Amino acid sequence: MANERLKLIFKYDTFDPQLTMRRVAEILVRHGIGATEFESDGLKLSRPRLLSKLTGVTDFDVTGHGFNFIFASLPRFQLDLLIITTTDGAIVRWDDWVSGLIEGDHFVMAWVVDIEYDHWQNAVDPQQYEVVGKSFAHLPLRSNGMPYPLDRMEIDTSRNPGRWRFGAGYIEAVGATMWLGTSFWELTRADKRKLDNLKWLQCFEETQSVTRIKAADRCFTTGEGELGERQLALRSLLFPYQIPDRPGKRHHPP
Repeated sequence: MANERLKLIFKYDTFDPQLTMRRVAEILVRHGIGATEFESDGLKLSRPRLLSKLTGVTDFDVTGHGFNFIFASLPRFQLDLLIITTTDGAIVRWDDWVSGLIEGDHFVMAWVVDIEYDHWQNAVDPQQYEVVGKSFAHLPLRSNGMPYPLDRMEIDTSRNPGRWRFGAGYIEAVGATMWLGTSFWELTRADKRKLDNLKWLQCFEETQSVTRIKAADRCFTTGEGELGERQLALRSLLFPYQIPDRPGKRHHPP
């Protein structure tokens, strides 16, 4: 049973919600799923009604056929973000999804994460641990950087291999499988040639403008041992000018 999430980043204000949901439907049909009905804002909608509803929107939350699709256009970070989550634990061939959604030069990057690992690597509020009875006694704490009376102690995630941060036009994050567009290298100023320095990293040129890299056979589920070291090494290579982590300045996607 897989509980995974695909995150895709596009250049700001280039994402077409209607076109994307048409492509989503095509992908579902190719996999033998009818894709006739979806749910949005608590309403069940036929595919034509959904497409009509998405005209001119800058965000949406759509569920159907074992998936949840969330989109947000984020001017503050100069990017458009699409998150696709499995809702029934099915094993998904994410390559099929990515290849069907990244046509055009507006694609920046995509990566797959294990939902639970991604959550706990970035959970900063101690209450998130307390409500599920999970101990955080072994984790480092720091001030949230807010003035009294808003000051609180929070979990320090700044050294977590699976952490992520917003950049300008991209997100600093790593995954066991990633797809990187031409603009990714321009935005991060990473040296693509250095991918060859990581002997355990497999690199493929999916298209003339998209590079697919594979650091492990499955999604990362631990920040310990060799897999933790791989995440840190990959982050250092892909984001040579890493985003400083400032308490109180963290921003999370929908």
